[in-house]
Amino acid sequence: MRLLLLPVLLLVALPALAQWDATRPDALAPLGVHDAHLPAPYRTTLTYRYTEATLGALFDGTDEVTPAEVFADDGSYRFLRTPTRQAVTAHTFELTVAPLEVFAFRFRLPLLRKTTDYESRFAQRFRTSTAGMGDAALLVQVRLTYLWNQHLTATFGVQLPAGTTRAHAVTPFDSDSLRLPYPAQLGTGSYSVLAALTYQLQTARTTWGGQVRAHAPLNTNRDQYRHGNRVEASLWGNRRLFSWLSLSIRAAGAAWGNLSGSDRVLAGALDFRLSPAVDPRRQGGYRVMGALGVTLAWKAWRLQGMAQHTFWQHLEGPQLGETGRFSIGGKYHF
Repeated sequence: MRLLLLPVLLLVALPALAQWDATRPDALAPLGVHDAHLPAPYRTTLTYRYTEATLGALFDGTDEVTPAEVFADDGSYRFLRTPTRQAVTAHTFELTVAPLEVFAFRFRLPLLRKTTDYESRFAQRFRTSTAGMGDAALLVQVRLTYLWNQHLTATFGVQLPAGTTRAHAVTPFDSDSLRLPYPAQLGTGSYSVLAALTYQLQTARTTWGGQVRAHAPLNTNRDQYRHGNRVEASLWGNRRLFSWLSLSIRAAGAAWGNLSGSDRVLAGALDFRLSPAVDPRRQGGYRVMGALGVTLAWKAWRLQGMAQHTFWQHLEGPQLGETGRFSIGGKYHF
């Protein structure tokens, strides 16, 4: 009889021994992992993130390409100019409302600035900059499993084409304002489906997690092109050092496709071999990154920081490769 009672006693006692503790700093996924945290029921969460990303050397496949190779008449590219560096800064604002324990709504709006340096085959250098709203997102988050110390969460939503695809700038070589290449635009111009699946396991001092995300544009935009699908995956461990501090390590990968169709204005520039950045067939790629993060917890506040480095990338180039990014942010719930 005692042997029969043992499994029952274990099932009753185990939840008490290993309950998810949302107040721990490691309960919050590291910065750089989006839509992993479901707020407490009947709570509203305000989130802000600041992110800087730097794109430096040109890559074709895994090989680094110099501007001289991009310009060479006896080479395979023969372009007139090329981007050599791009800095992207983002101020991202989020509002999350959880009307139920297993359900939440989220609205996200980024404000972007993209500054790009170019070089021409005549060794002339210039810079363009554009700023404004990026594409917004409206999301629904559902907790599929809440099993003691484990969470399985699904996120579904739509990305709204709030960012422009027609940013212009005047360059030293053009008498009129020139439409900027695809990577310098602030939006996609398309409605997109967003989806994510996140699993987290909380142990005595560490929370482990993994996430897969997908982004699929639904329509061709008004400029007659559509961005490629994008898939991202992350694995992380978040170690609680004190009741108010945790440190995290994360590995991530991303894959995204080339554009379908082409901007009618940029297609004319491609005919003149203006730049690889105006070629819709040179926009896709793969990337593997690693990141270190920190989380501070104080009452209703969560403050986070993250530094990320790119270890490997394979790009449809010549295309600027990302070297790294830095981000800080905070959450407040009430």
